[in-house]
Amino acid sequence: MVHMTLVPEGEFASASGASAPSANEELVQLLKACSLGAEAAFATLDDATAARVFGLVLRPVRARAQAEEVPPDACLATRHHAPHVLQ
Repeated sequence: MVHMTLVPEGEFASASGASAPSANEELVQLLKACSLGAEAAFATLDDATAARVFGLVLRPVRARAQAEEVPPDACLATRHHAPHVLQ
């Protein structure tokens, strides 16, 4: 089981500690790489967004076990739809 935590608002940053605009640019680049089928980009994108997705889902759902199921599903949906997102 993966242990996930909430990311406080305003504290979303890239692994390098960059501020939100730089993190957003990094996510866009990862999504572009995902759209080209880059496997490493999928893993990096999942690592970069799983905690935030979990936090966003936990707020309305309030059930930790159910909220933990969403980030992997979101990653799979991203993998499936990435080639069509940036066209």
